[in-house]
Amino acid sequence: ATFDAICIHNKGLILDCNKRMETMFGYSMVELIGMNLSYILIPRSEGSELASYFGIRKDRTQIAVEIFTNKIRFKGKKVEVFLIR
Repeated sequence: ATFDAICIHNKGLILDCNKRMETMFGYSMVELIGMNLSYILIPRSEGSELASYFGIRKDRTQIAVEIFTNKIRFKGKKVEVFLIR
């Protein structure tokens, strides 16, 4: 188990995520899959591997989050994984 939200996306479009993502942002898995990350993440500052964002919850409240990103292959495509805390 992890305390971090995990999100797999391709060019900002959410392909898959874990239950913690639901809890953190207040959306169901069904609502999150296919959503564009720009709807729930607003950059505060950019770093080489770690970026600071504001997360926008379903109730429109903001939370400060940090994101670690990595590239992987998912269902045969090169995509990114976001680990959100």
